[in-house]
Amino acid sequence: MTGIRLWHGSQRWTGWPEIKASKKGQYECGPGIYCTTSLNTARKYSKGGGSIIEFVLSPDTNWLEDISIPHAEAIAWVKQAHHLHKKRILANDLVEVFDRREQVRTSGMMPLSYLVNLAVNHECLSGQAAPEMAEFLVSKGAQASLCKQSSSDDWVVIFDPKALVSFEPRKAKEIDWLRDQLAPVREQIEALSAPSQAPVF
Repeated sequence: MTGIRLWHGSQRWTGWPEIKASKKGQYECGPGIYCTTSLNTARKYSKGGGSIIEFVLSPDTNWLEDISIPHAEAIAWVKQAHHLHKKRILANDLVEVFDRREQVRTSGMMPLSYLVNLAVNHECLSGQAAPEMAEFLVSKGAQASLCKQSSSDDWVVIFDPKALVSFEPRKAKEIDWLRDQLAPVREQIEALSAPSQAPVF
């Protein structure tokens, strides 16, 4: 399948990918399905009889980091959300963002990533708040986040399972453990957008 290849390590995996309720401390980059370009990182999360799943993400995925929404809309959503924790604190912080950021104040638009980062910092997303926020992010056009890029691996959080081209649980004997690193996500996207080049693995 053509797309962005990623690994996911899970203690339990059944059925189709879905955004599940989160426990405290398990959503450091926001709500969603966590993936990595490092097989070794995925293996750590699958220890104890878990599963390693190979994901292929659409190259046309809409990234959180590219999307802004009206600042007032972000505050309105926080106030009406059913499962979000510490709503008053989060809403107050969003007001401060408006006051501190001249670009937000002038345009009335706020990067959607601000909302996710503040919700993570205030520990607002445990339980059903995680799928609730993921649904909101998808409704605003954000399907995934390239939340970390480093020399060791990239991390991707998927908010919208429909952005997946395929997913395949892999048995240990099917995996080439010597090829730990997939290419960084941005490199994979560039390769996929250049028809004359083969995908980078």
